[in-house]
Amino acid sequence: MALRKIEISFGQNFGLLTVIKEVDSVIYKKRKKRMILCKCECGQETTVRLEYLRNEHTKSCGCASVKALIKHRKTHGLTGTRLHGIWNGMKGRCYNKNRKSYKDYGAKGVRVCDEWHDFETFYVWAINNGYEEHLTIERKDPFGNYEPANCEWIPKAEQAKNKRIHAVKVDD
Repeated sequence: MALRKIEISFGQNFGLLTVIKEVDSVIYKKRKKRMILCKCECGQETTVRLEYLRNEHTKSCGCASVKALIKHRKTHGLTGTRLHGIWNGMKGRCYNKNRKSYKDYGAKGVRVCDEWHDFETFYVWAINNGYEEHLTIERKDPFGNYEPANCEWIPKAEQAKNKRIHAVKVDD
């Protein structure tokens, strides 16, 4: 039984690719593979195996994959801001054993709530709860965790009065 040749025409679209013409076939694993020259919406030309166009394995010249990767890796755009530094410092005090302040926080069981492990969630809480550039984060209960119910924004001078050395935990 002879295989019927699949027709492909100039201008036919497959994803972001538009067929320009069929070009010389290639041999892959002892089989002849039809190759199609296409133009991508981004302007690049690429040669693709016909079967990859038809089964949607290939939808662009590769630019779509790059765009998807860039979008996936794009951050919130607030890296390097004071608030991002506060967030990093909070996590460092609680989880980085190499930090000088770890002994007063992480080593004593102070943690950052799960939702605040995501900076964008922390950012929204901070803005909605009075964050300003001259304020610093304070835990209301010095033995409690960094979490929305236990944190507030206060001036640095006020926080200096509330150092942990003044707080002594008394067991009942």
